[in-house]
Amino acid sequence: MSADMPDPLKLLLDIEKRSHQVGSELFAPPASKPEWRGIVFRVGELTLAVSDADVSEMLTIPDVTWVPGSQTWLLGIANVRGELVPVVDLRRFLFEEPVNEDKHTRVLILHHRLVRTGLMVDEVWGMQRFLVETHTDTIPESTQPVRAYLNGSYADEAQRIAVLSVHTLVEDERFLRAAA
Repeated sequence: MSADMPDPLKLLLDIEKRSHQVGSELFAPPASKPEWRGIVFRVGELTLAVSDADVSEMLTIPDVTWVPGSQTWLLGIANVRGELVPVVDLRRFLFEEPVNEDKHTRVLILHHRLVRTGLMVDEVWGMQRFLVETHTDTIPESTQPVRAYLNGSYADEAQRIAVLSVHTLVEDERFLRAAA
């Protein structure tokens, strides 16, 4: 080899080093903004969300055993994977009119502390991510009748979606008095 030619091994090592530097910049994940994840669902005409951390599963309507002497909004008790879970018609609880059961009707199994509760809703639209910075204490005008159970709202591309507070709902005195 002549003195003017670079050492091939050093040249390859230099190329590898530079490619790792450039490659790591190209494939680094973009800086992301904090997100809140919620399960978006419909109750009557309202679109609401609940934190996905509060939902353990979504079911089609399970077999429910009626509980004599209970409120009309308590549909009964369901056996969900060996555990007895009360199932509440959320629409009837909030608006005194029952969910119209059809192929879209779902039961969200919520867990709060040691309590699991099933909420029957008209339709579940799935999990959605919201930027934390879009959260506000303001709630959409259409949700005023259920304001006591809400914890602000998040914005998506088309609308503001109110957040149902599982804590507030399941610790509400009326909710706890399922006996008629």
